[in-house]
Amino acid sequence: PLSRQSAAVRSATPVDANMASTYDDLAKRAAAAAAELPNDGSQWWICVAGGPGAGKSTLSEAVAAKCNEMGVPAVVLPMDGFHYSRAELRELDPPNAESYLPRRGAPWTFAAESLFEQLSIARSEKASSLPTYSREKSDPVQGGVQLEPRHRVVLVEGNYLLLGACGEVPGTELTEAEAARWKPLL
Repeated sequence: PLSRQSAAVRSATPVDANMASTYDDLAKRAAAAAAELPNDGSQWWICVAGGPGAGKSTLSEAVAAKCNEMGVPAVVLPMDGFHYSRAELRELDPPNAESYLPRRGAPWTFAAESLFEQLSIARSEKASSLPTYSREKSDPVQGGVQLEPRHRVVLVEGNYLLLGACGEVPGTELTEAEAARWKPLL
């Protein structure tokens, strides 16, 4: 019988190979949408949300890479960079962080208000230096990704990006006008 680990390893490669045409199609659609924008530095923003392990990062990185190959500058802005650091979680959960650190990754372990504030500024200014998450450090890294005015396609990916739209994360509610700017790709 197959072990759980060997089954996971076996299926990892074919899934990506099977998704290649989907990534190509999504990149073509994103590039076409960006081509429809005025040539004034406008950017096409795409929200990729879903549960842990759903393939958000893989899809976003693949679509951005395909767009870049087609000559349409694209970038991925990951929500993971907005995890509270381990030090911040310890401060939020004194004296020894026994309950918060093991729950890292839950919606309340993200700096959601900072995420939405920084994304709002980035969308307005069309440029920003945003954090990413280091698996090696197990903490956010400031300035890990650069949004530049040349980027025509911007993919924002994360588990809980739409919780604000549902009013579940205080301070992150999207206005109707803001929500209208987040165009679905699928």
